[in-house]
Amino acid sequence: MTASTIKFHFIRESLARFDGGAMFGHVPKAVWSKLAPADEFNRIECSCNAILARVGGLNILTDPGMGLKWTPKEAALYHLRARPWEELLAPHGLTPDDIHAVAMSHLHIDHAGALTRWDADGRAVSVFPNAKVYVQRLEWERANNPDPRSRPSYRPQDFVPLMESGQIVLIDGDGEFLPGVESVVTGGHTAAHQALRFADGDGGALWFLADIFPSTAHLKPHWVMGYDLYPMGVMEARARLLPELAKQGVRCALGHDPFQEIGRIVEVDGKYEWVGE
Repeated sequence: MTASTIKFHFIRESLARFDGGAMFGHVPKAVWSKLAPADEFNRIECSCNAILARVGGLNILTDPGMGLKWTPKEAALYHLRARPWEELLAPHGLTPDDIHAVAMSHLHIDHAGALTRWDADGRAVSVFPNAKVYVQRLEWERANNPDPRSRPSYRPQDFVPLMESGQIVLIDGDGEFLPGVESVVTGGHTAAHQALRFADGDGGALWFLADIFPSTAHLKPHWVMGYDLYPMGVMEARARLLPELAKQGVRCALGHDPFQEIGRIVEVDGKYEWVGE
C-alpha cells in the first residue's frame, strides 16, 4: 500500500499461541473466548506483526518479532511458527542486509527476539547488520535492569549484542527520529512503550500500535493484558489515542492480531470499532 512517498508493506513474522488469560487479564474467559477461542492449553492464536516502510531511499522495519533462537521445548510452549527474515523480505526484493533502520516499540521477547540469530559458534549476532536500531532510552534501561516481574520478558541475547556492535540508538520521548517516522510514547505496557507513526508530506499516516492495541478485541479500553506492567497507563493511553485515531481516520496496524492486517478505528455510538482494509 502507498501513502504518497511512503510505501508500506505488512509482514507477519510468526504465528504463536499465547495464554488467553494473560492476553485478556481480568476479563472472564466466558467473555473473551467468544472472540478468541482457546485450545486445550488455554492458548489463543496470535501473530507477531511488522511493518516494512520504504521512504526516501530507506528501508525501515518495526518490531521484527520472535525470531528463531528458541529451543524445541520453548517453541512447543508457544506453538511457534516463525519464518526467517531472508524469506520474509525476498518478495520485496530485499535481504536483511538491505534494512537501514529498525524502530522498536519495546524489547519484549516476542518483539525483539528476531533482532539477533545464533551464528555457527553459538553467539547471538545481528539479523540486520547494516541497520540502526532505535529504542527509547528508558525502555533500554529497564530491559537491561528488569524487575523480577519483567525479567522473563527480556532476553539480553536479543539486544545486548547490538549495543556492542554499535547499532543501538537511544531516543528520548516523542518526536521524529527518522524521516517521516515519529515516536509516540504511550507507556502502559512497559514504562516507555511507544507507538510509531509514519507520516508523509500530504498529511497521510500509518500507525504501528504494537502492544497498546495488540488486537481488535483490545479496542475496549479496560481490556488490559496480564502482560501490561501498568494497566491504568494502558487505559489512559487508549482513552487518549482512540478519539484521535478515529477522528483522523488513519491506517493502523496491530501488534498481535492474526486475522487483521491494516485497518482503521471508527467511532460508532460512542464505542470504537475496527474496520479492516
